[in-house]
Amino acid sequence: MGRTVGIDLGTTYSCIAYINDVGEAEVIPNLEGSNVTPSVVYFESEDNVVVGETAKANTVLEPKSSISLVKRLMGKTDFAIEYGGKDFSPAQISSFILKKLVQDASANLGEEIKDVVITCPAYFGTAEREATKAAGVIAGLNVISIINEPTAAAICYGVTKGEVNKTIMVYDLGGGTFDVTIIRIEEENGKKVIRAIATGGDHELGGQNWDKEMMVYLEEEFRSQNNFEDPFEPDEALQFEQDMRLASEKYKKMLTTMKSVKIPVVAAGMKARIELSREKFEQLTSILLERSIDEVDKAIEAAKAKGVEKIDEMLLVGGSSRMLQVENILNQKYPDIPKRMYDPDEAVAKGAAIFAKECSDLIDELGGNTDTDPGSEPHSDQTDEDSKKRKVFSLGGDREVTGGRNVTIVNITSKSFGVELVRDNGTPEGELYVENLIYKDSEVPLEESLPCSTFADNQVSVKLVVYESDITSESYDINPDFVLGDAVLEFDKPMPKGSPIEVNFALAADGILHLTATDKVTGKFIKADMQSQGIMTKEQIEEQKSQVMYIQIARD
Repeated sequence: MGRTVGIDLGTTYSCIAYINDVGEAEVIPNLEGSNVTPSVVYFESEDNVVVGETAKANTVLEPKSSISLVKRLMGKTDFAIEYGGKDFSPAQISSFILKKLVQDASANLGEEIKDVVITCPAYFGTAEREATKAAGVIAGLNVISIINEPTAAAICYGVTKGEVNKTIMVYDLGGGTFDVTIIRIEEENGKKVIRAIATGGDHELGGQNWDKEMMVYLEEEFRSQNNFEDPFEPDEALQFEQDMRLASEKYKKMLTTMKSVKIPVVAAGMKARIELSREKFEQLTSILLERSIDEVDKAIEAAKAKGVEKIDEMLLVGGSSRMLQVENILNQKYPDIPKRMYDPDEAVAKGAAIFAKECSDLIDELGGNTDTDPGSEPHSDQTDEDSKKRKVFSLGGDREVTGGRNVTIVNITSKSFGVELVRDNGTPEGELYVENLIYKDSEVPLEESLPCSTFADNQVSVKLVVYESDITSESYDINPDFVLGDAVLEFDKPMPKGSPIEVNFALAADGILHLTATDKVTGKFIKADMQSQGIMTKEQIEEQKSQVMYIQIARD
């Protein structure tokens, strides 16, 4: 098996890392010399795609040919990016980013890279995780595992070394998403175990939100200084937005070390020099920071409900966590929790690289095949046990108990699963509601059953409607947006009211919910797999892979 790398496929920036010859995790710079690559794709022509800084510079000026923040669209099969008469899925767009990272890394290392571990937010559901894996396959890579970003960060920070039996919170504020996860570090049978306890986040919150608030302020000040109220001409508006977007990101970072900055602004033949203090910037964006604190508080409450009374340490991850207001509010709200920050832009990729090396070493020992292309089969000289161990990495990701020789990861479900029931409210139809069987933040795999019964006399069947949501209460009102799927149990004869039925949910490590409904009178049952409609089929992956391979990925 060749070298295996870890990839942080980020919302705004992506990063790739490996374990170097002295056994340390090291980021591999792109061919432009930067350790991070903007997660932006620009269609220069029908057969050439540019990824990175040049693409980023065109996102506003050529919006119909550019795509950014694609990570927020992962798992959505009803969304496509159209260019040159072709539709590209979010997974295909992400595959361009992965190809750029791997091609540049291969050139820098002087060897081909095929085997990868890719990270994703802890709150990603099955569809988003499978889309992330599909992006790697479309890019022509062997995806060994999909692991959670906070888990990778924790590995990078070395939380599995030294003291065990401690609880860690990972606060991950990136460019486009926010993630908070509480994990427990334990030791079982001589192995360090990273056990997820609670997770949450906001996929619409990140450094770009701070940039937008600054952009609004700069335009207001520019207009005020020039006494200019007229709308910009279309070309001027695009150029102004592009300039302000780049300026906002640049000067936001400068405010981490400076108390104020002076920002030159030129537009519509006019000039302005706008002073922005750190205090004013923090006032403009305070509501954004409170959104992250709300998610932290929810995670803490969820962990307390599971018996966790103390957080021993908080790890700050993601480039946006460098902002001083982040550290200040965390110290203010949680003064008793020690905070630690190290390589916030690179920690996730480095942790993924460490985990990738663990996987690689174990697979090498088994003589395993890591090819995860659809339809691939294990080598004929491998045992069933070897095959099972391989699948821990190639299929399950860290939604199941996985790991190399030294680290095991136990993860939790990011969603709750319930079934539609009828409540007797005195009317012939009754009142529909949803009752949860499996709750968000429960360890996977797991299985739960619910005894219920027919609602009316002479029922000939029951329809089992399954729901997937973030709701953690025992029951809630019907919401069509949460429907995952349905199945019908038909009776051999009309059944009287109150006839017993048992509904069983078995949530597998891969996120697929297995439903069984049994008529307890006759023993007749049905089985159905409830799987998000956002998951791509093998045929779709192969078709998109063939399209992408004909497009050249240009470096900046």
